[in-house]
Amino acid sequence: MELSLLNSPNIPTIPRTLGMGVFLSSTTTNTPIVFESFIHRIHAIPNTVVFLVVRVLPIAKISRRRRLAVTSCGEEIYLVIARFGFAYKRSISLPKIIRLAQQRGMLPDTVSIAETTYFMSRVTVRASRKAPWWKRIPIYAYALMKNFFPNDISKSIRVPTSQLIEVGIHVSLK
Repeated sequence: MELSLLNSPNIPTIPRTLGMGVFLSSTTTNTPIVFESFIHRIHAIPNTVVFLVVRVLPIAKISRRRRLAVTSCGEEIYLVIARFGFAYKRSISLPKIIRLAQQRGMLPDTVSIAETTYFMSRVTVRASRKAPWWKRIPIYAYALMKNFFPNDISKSIRVPTSQLIEVGIHVSLK
């Protein structure tokens, strides 16, 4: 996982706040965009940072033993990969994933689940009005298809709304 924002010599020491922040990510190779937006806006990070990637695999069931993989990425920064089979019928509870990782000793249990904040990104893709109409049509089609046929794991994820912060990210394509 690239943590260039945290290890960059150009950025002064980032202050830490109390609690645990769980940043939902779709990638295991880069810093989640919601985390980058959070740092640029708030200029601080939670004391414990968890990048959580939820994967639904093309096999029916995943054993509970293989459900979680946790990697330490730095001082109190963790990458958690939660795997589910496509036959998993229930909605995926992020607090249950974090609790399971804590119970297995993969994450520190110094912060309670009730004091954890979950961060998700909401990306909006729009065509620039300055672009010619023939370049805007594919972007309009993409945005329409994204709304009607969401390939988004966040639709089956359950998080207490009082602990959820959605960070909006606007992408304008030319």
